[in-house]
Amino acid sequence: MSARTTLAILTCLALGACADDGDLRSESGVPTASANALAAVAAVEIPEIDPCGDAPACAYDGRCDFADDRCVAASEEACRRSLGCRDWGACSLVDGSCEASTNEDCRASYHCKNHGRCTAAAGRCVVSGNGDCRRSRRCRYHDQCEERGGRCVR
Repeated sequence: MSARTTLAILTCLALGACADDGDLRSESGVPTASANALAAVAAVEIPEIDPCGDAPACAYDGRCDFADDRCVAASEEACRRSLGCRDWGACSLVDGSCEASTNEDCRASYHCKNHGRCTAAAGRCVVSGNGDCRRSRRCRYHDQCEERGGRCVR
């Protein structure tokens, strides 16, 4: 059953005025509209519900398209618009999700500038050496310029 048919039936039932002959009738039995009125209700455009476009997964992870019963990232553009790109460098489309696949992805991110996570590795941005730390605000403002255990420290 289409959404339009469902809307028409629900409207008719809500009004309590469905008749077997297709007419809408008032409680007193006087016709108030013909089957054409019901057809007009059925012809109303019902907007498609976008399960992903307004979801947090779209804003954060670039998963703005619905496919295979789930939200997926379907374009590089969706990845680049996401907060995951801005914050974590997850700007490249890889198998339906956004990941950090290049050092350039990482170097433009918040976590590179602030925490030294400037090198792409296994789909994420990581601290890979002293150079990453020295480029960060952690070094400039907190003297955390050395990499140890994947973190910038004093």
